Amino acid sequence: MNNERVVELLRDLIAIPSVNPVYDPASPGEGGMAACVEAWATGLGLPVERQNVFPGRDNILVRLAGPEGAPILLFEAHMDTVGIDGMSAPFAPEVRDDRVYGRGACDTKGSLAAMMAAVERLVSDGAALACTVELLAAVDEETSGKGALAFV
Repeated sequence: MNNERVVELLRDLIAIPSVNPVYDPASPGEGGMAACVEAWATGLGLPVERQNVFPGRDNILVRLAGPEGAPILLFEAHMDTVGIDGMSAPFAPEVRDDRVYGRGACDTKGSLAAMMAAVERLVSDGAALACTVELLAAVDEETSGKGALAFV
């Protein structure tokens, strides 16, 4: 997998404010992240399903189809972050000493970027899949986990 692509995706995701509204009632929540993941998937020609969990806060499910009736491999990461109190530039990603800094870099925009890059690689390689691969970008993990609960 191309680490530069993972870093590029991660920088893009960090730049999108996605503070859970519980921490900041003025926050737009995960709307920008959902739009980004949806645009990324449709750009790859993959189908996207939106699952409304709260008003304006949707889970995004991306599907890379395998054989009919094959098992499903699910990648899941959440799109919301905790608050930004005490951070000087939380949505300005910075690469320093081979690390990426910014709100959500570790929890869990980094994981989401890696999952997105893996799906990109599967699409670009045109590999014959033994399973269906799904990527779920979920809302509201930082407070109640209702995004994941709505999915299951």
